[in-house]
Amino acid sequence: MTANFTSQAGSAGPYFAPLQAYFEGLGSLTQSMSPMKGLARSQLEIMGFWSRRTQAYLEIPTRLQQCRTPQDLFNEQARFWQTAFEQYAEASRRVTEAWAQVGGVDQQPVKATARDYIEFGGEALNGTKPRANGHDRRAA
Repeated sequence: MTANFTSQAGSAGPYFAPLQAYFEGLGSLTQSMSPMKGLARSQLEIMGFWSRRTQAYLEIPTRLQQCRTPQDLFNEQARFWQTAFEQYAEASRRVTEAWAQVGGVDQQPVKATARDYIEFGGEALNGTKPRANGHDRRAA
């Protein structure tokens, strides 16, 4: 008695077709839930940001107790605001990525266009001809 393993349906027996349909359904379900994952991720990022900033505000009295000179106080203020700015920038970047997932926007880096308007021998490096009046100044 030999088993025929040449086809997938024969190897899984009578359960192959229902299982395949079930897993295909799971695949389409996870794709349809992608916007919800993006919304949840953005909310999580916002809550994480506010949690970090609240913790930083609660640490102020302890950190100010360690200040002995006005320079220490100034350095502590600068550190606080620099950290706040860095955390805000990182959180906003992550929230933007999450919202792009909600909108179905493909996150691909924007390619920079080569722009060089320096002229050598009457022709610009980008292949364009200079103006007749010789004033070919453009902002890049």
